[in-house]
Amino acid sequence: MMTVGRDYLGCSNARRKGTCSNKRSMPRPTLENMILEALKNQLMAPEHVKEFTTALHEELNSASQRQRHEQKAMRTKLDATKQKIDGLVDAIADGLRGPDIQAKLDTLNQQKQDLKEALLSAPTPQPIIHPNVAELYRRKVETLHTLLDDPASRNEALTVIRDLIDEVVMTPTNDGYRIELNGDIANMI
Repeated sequence: MMTVGRDYLGCSNARRKGTCSNKRSMPRPTLENMILEALKNQLMAPEHVKEFTTALHEELNSASQRQRHEQKAMRTKLDATKQKIDGLVDAIADGLRGPDIQAKLDTLNQQKQDLKEALLSAPTPQPIIHPNVAELYRRKVETLHTLLDDPASRNEALTVIRDLIDEVVMTPTNDGYRIELNGDIANMI
C-alpha cells in the first residue's frame, strides 16, 4: 500500500509497476481502524496472548538450555585436554622422549586453543524467560488499549503499533480485503 492522494492508500504494485489489477483505494483512517480492531479483537485476545507467550517461553528457554549444554560440553572437553597436556608434560619431565609425544602435545595444544576461542566467541546464553511474561504482555496490551481509547493519546498508540508492524499486506476479496499483518509483535514484550 502507498499513499494515493490525501489520506488514501492504494496498491503500490498497481500504481507504480502495473503488475496488479487492484485499482481500489481506501481511506487511511479506515485501514488504521481495521488494523486496530484486528489487534484488539484477534491478535491481543487473551487466548492468543497466552498461546504466543507460552510458545515464546518454550522456544527461548529451549535455545538457552541448548547453548548452556554446548558450552558446558566444550568446557569439559577443554578440561580433559588440559589434563592430557599436563600428563604429557609430566612424561617429558620424567625423561620420556619421542616424536610421537611432541606431535601429540602439539595437537592437544592446538585443540586447547581452538576450544578456548570457541568458548570466547560463543554467544551468551539468553536468560530463561519467566513464565509470567503473559501477564506483562497483558498489562502492556491494556495500556495500549487505554491509549487508543483516549483521543489525546491515540497518535502515541498508533506510533507504538507502527513500530510493531513491519508490513500490512492487503489482498482484495469479493467482499473487501483480507489483511495480513507482518511484524515483530514479540518486541512489545
